[in-house]
Amino acid sequence: MCLVTALSAVLCPVILILGLKQGTVENLRQSLLREPSNLEIRPRNSLLVNDALLKRIRSFKGTAFIIPKTRSLGSASVELRINDRQTEVDLIPTDVGDPLLITYHQNNPNKDELVLTSSAAKSLEVTTGEMVTMNLGRRTEQGTGESVSLSLRVTGVLPAEATTIRAAYVPLKLLAAVEEYRENLAVPAYGWSGPESQAAEPIYDGFVWIPDASISPDVAGRLSVLTGFLSHRKIEKDDIPASPAFQAFSERGILFYNENNPLPISSIKTADSIQGGRAYAWCRPREIRVANSDGTFYSSWLFTWPNLNDGEVIPKILMALSGNMGKTTQLLVASPPGEVSMPCEISTPPDSTFSGTICATPSFMGILRNLDTRSVTWDPRSSRFLLGRRGFSSFRLYASDLSLVEPLASQLSSMGIDCTSEGAKIARVLRFDSDLTKLFWLVGLFSLTGGSASLVLSLIGAIERRRRDHAMLRVLGLPRGWLFFLPLVEALVIASAAFGVAIAVYHINAAIINRLFDNLGNEASGFCRLPLRLQLFLYLFTLLPALVGSLVAGTRMIRMPLSETIRHV
Repeated sequence: MCLVTALSAVLCPVILILGLKQGTVENLRQSLLREPSNLEIRPRNSLLVNDALLKRIRSFKGTAFIIPKTRSLGSASVELRINDRQTEVDLIPTDVGDPLLITYHQNNPNKDELVLTSSAAKSLEVTTGEMVTMNLGRRTEQGTGESVSLSLRVTGVLPAEATTIRAAYVPLKLLAAVEEYRENLAVPAYGWSGPESQAAEPIYDGFVWIPDASISPDVAGRLSVLTGFLSHRKIEKDDIPASPAFQAFSERGILFYNENNPLPISSIKTADSIQGGRAYAWCRPREIRVANSDGTFYSSWLFTWPNLNDGEVIPKILMALSGNMGKTTQLLVASPPGEVSMPCEISTPPDSTFSGTICATPSFMGILRNLDTRSVTWDPRSSRFLLGRRGFSSFRLYASDLSLVEPLASQLSSMGIDCTSEGAKIARVLRFDSDLTKLFWLVGLFSLTGGSASLVLSLIGAIERRRRDHAMLRVLGLPRGWLFFLPLVEALVIASAAFGVAIAVYHINAAIINRLFDNLGNEASGFCRLPLRLQLFLYLFTLLPALVGSLVAGTRMIRMPLSETIRHV
């Protein structure tokens, strides 16, 4: 009983400190997680958000949710009306997996639905399930005003603690349609008419210069100044497919390009004024999918074939793997709003060593280059590509965990994207957790070391006091293994009883502590708490020194010489 009491007195402070650490830190974490804005990372400035950037950010560790946003001017001043009540709201894009909606148990809105913030709902005096009318106005190129309306169903209302802004969360396609209409474009999906869209003109990432002889630094400088493509380097394998048709490009070609500033064909044609070579328009490879006749898709990369003749009404692509393809098929190209479908003609290349690479004319690649900044659609009536709305200029990004907010923001900063986050607030909580962990191990190791030493010495002392009894058991024929087992049973019983007393005292103290802190509100419930898995861990951690002590005592017992032990019996 003395050993049980002593060991439980050692364990009580350790268990109580761990319970306070778990409860305090978990309460702080939950208070941060209750506000999804603590997981949000917000760009400070406008930027060009294309499919490549979104795909790259999604690949980062810690990215839980990302969706592009349109320009602020494109989402402001949207009027919602119900009966004689009206208010202006900002439209914010959302999609499946939005942490804000998940946290507050809201369903994701569909095409003609929205989720209102508390401020917007109070202004309109609406509740879930009611219908509101969105009025959207614009000024035409002739200076006249016009407007359209759309009926939307309110699928949910966010509570006041979610956000203070007056906004509506809508699908990305609806937000994109609103901006298209504001840019004086027609939106067939919603029946909104508009003026004739502008034809898409090709723009290029650069050009390949094939010199008649080696190119001098002076000529390279003149080409950069005249064309506006300020960087140049040797052709690499990924720039143009490895094929005999491109040997001249790969051996002697110099690539002039801009990182993110495409230019029209007129800039490339200025290179023709320089003698000693020829310029071929070039665009970076683009990921595509080609529809098979059986309904499946073939995914690949589309490359620019600089010396392929332009001029086709329907774009032509060269593709060696065309056994299941018809002459005319569908080409699906990734873009920030989603995949864009357009017709194309499949043509088998003349080069038998084509190796399955898909290539297209420079002008077609130049038209697809517009997809990085704005939408492009194929108009079968006029047989041409038409420009749509401008691209996205920001995004909504959430990290998957509090500890990953700062690393994710740092990764974006290394890409040149300046962001804001609640990293400083989160860092204080994580540092507090780390400090409490150090305190726990400091007290725990000191206490358990002393408790273990006390238990070992107590077991050895008990063996010394009962030397003759143990010796007589051996004389009577009890095997050494059974004698070795005696201190093991004793140690496990003492350790288990001590842990039972300690955990009972902990639960009593935890109930008192949690009762004392009830006045802090529900957020502080469980100020001192210890999950069952940690209680089991502490129990096993308590048995470990007991097992070590029993091994030392048992070894000492079976090594006692019988002659010395029973000499005075």
